[in-house]
Amino acid sequence: MADPKGGRVIPITCDKRTLEERKRDMVSSLEKNYADLPSGGKKQKTCDGNDQPNEGHLNSFDWFDEVNRWVENTRKLWADDMRRMRTGAFALVPADEFDLHPVNMFGPMGIFGPGGDIPAILNKMERQAHALERALLDADSHSGVIVPHEGRGGLLDFLKDVYELDERGQVRFKVRFQVDGFSPEDIRVTTSKNRLNVHAKKVLKTKNSESTNEFCRTIYLPSTVDQDHFQCHLTKDGILMVEAPLKDPDYRSITFDKERQLGIRPHSVPVVSQAGNQEAVVLKPTGHPGATTIGEAGNKKFHVEFPVEPGFSAKNMCVRMETNEIVVTGKQELTEISGENKSVHVKEFKRSYTVPETVDPLSIHAQLVGNTLVIEAPMIHSS
Repeated sequence: MADPKGGRVIPITCDKRTLEERKRDMVSSLEKNYADLPSGGKKQKTCDGNDQPNEGHLNSFDWFDEVNRWVENTRKLWADDMRRMRTGAFALVPADEFDLHPVNMFGPMGIFGPGGDIPAILNKMERQAHALERALLDADSHSGVIVPHEGRGGLLDFLKDVYELDERGQVRFKVRFQVDGFSPEDIRVTTSKNRLNVHAKKVLKTKNSESTNEFCRTIYLPSTVDQDHFQCHLTKDGILMVEAPLKDPDYRSITFDKERQLGIRPHSVPVVSQAGNQEAVVLKPTGHPGATTIGEAGNKKFHVEFPVEPGFSAKNMCVRMETNEIVVTGKQELTEISGENKSVHVKEFKRSYTVPETVDPLSIHAQLVGNTLVIEAPMIHSS
């Protein structure tokens, strides 16, 4: 739905389930959809009647096993998962005059118009983060303020937790907002380029007076998100869930750790060459191990490369995002047989590189070129 003031309005559906009930139903559906499938994944018929891997899940990586590991870890750590989902939900902040000005909110010439302005979006997020800190300090003396509970990481730290599976085993962008006390009619959710905005307004009337409370929150949207297909659901316990599919997920490289945080498996150069994709990114080593920033202003990238011991393959390595760190891990098992005796040795490595800001995990490109692992990720502040 288009917004006459600019951007796109996302309709809100009221869900009679709580956040936990909704998550439990989703996991049960996902488990059912994948339980009876052989390793090799779900098949679907194309228009010519041939079987094809569902959405390219299994071009070179066993997505079926990945989904089942995700379900198993979710079941094991259910309480921790629910606590993380609730504490990670964005709190709304009291709207100020700047937020409520129509030009600044939606106007085509405003900083959040369809053209987008990433530095301005990040500046807005920083102002709201400071407002949350003040609200937390003054909560006792300001009735009606929604007190924040989200983490204390950087502005973009939330990006490492926004990718989850849906009931079909597809990766989706999912964020949550605390809107307890508001009905769908009180809330307006809009998007434009790289921006998601939640605005809530409640009019309180008494016999002798009328007051209006307005709250808002703006977050950055990665370019990997399909912003034309957002959905909003308001749960019974006051959590607004906003989610969207991804534009072109590469399921050959996506993996999840035990905490269900998304990571990227490197490609090897032969795999990239055989992909037949003219838009495939081919990374080139610079010959200088370590971390550096490359590119011109407006197109800067964080670049990492280092030599990898022989025996480690791309499929046994993972690149993931932690708070202001890119973390690389690798593991290989070596089997030794001597007569009737058999032993297994496990070799592992872990490297971490500090980055100026958290990057979108899905924007990370990683390739094993010979025995050199090369990693690049665009820096959002330089966009």
